[in-house]
Amino acid sequence: MRLNDEEYHGESLYRAYLEALEQCQLPSPTPGDEAPPYNLLFTRSWLLVIPREHEGCDSISVNSLGFAGSLFVKNEQQFKRLEELGPMSLLNAVARKK
Repeated sequence: MRLNDEEYHGESLYRAYLEALEQCQLPSPTPGDEAPPYNLLFTRSWLLVIPREHEGCDSISVNSLGFAGSLFVKNEQQFKRLEELGPMSLLNAVARKK
C-alpha cells in the first residue's frame, strides 16, 4: 500500500495498517488477543504486511528485516545453511502460503 506525504500521520497510517491486515486476511488487533504471526515493514511511502507460518527455518530466525534484505545468523553453521538454502528460499519457508 502506498502512502503519500499528506497521509503520513498516525490516523491514516493506522487505517493503512488495518487495510493491509484485511487484504492479508489477518484479524484486526484486539487488546488481550494474540494476533497471528506476521512481519510489518513501512516507510514514508509504503507499508507491507507479510503473514508468516513459521518463526524461522533450520534454526535461522527471520524477522521483518529479513524481508527488507537483512538476514542475520548466529554462527558459521547457520551461515552455511543460509548459503545452501538461499535467501529467497528461507523467506519463502517462513511466509504463509495462500
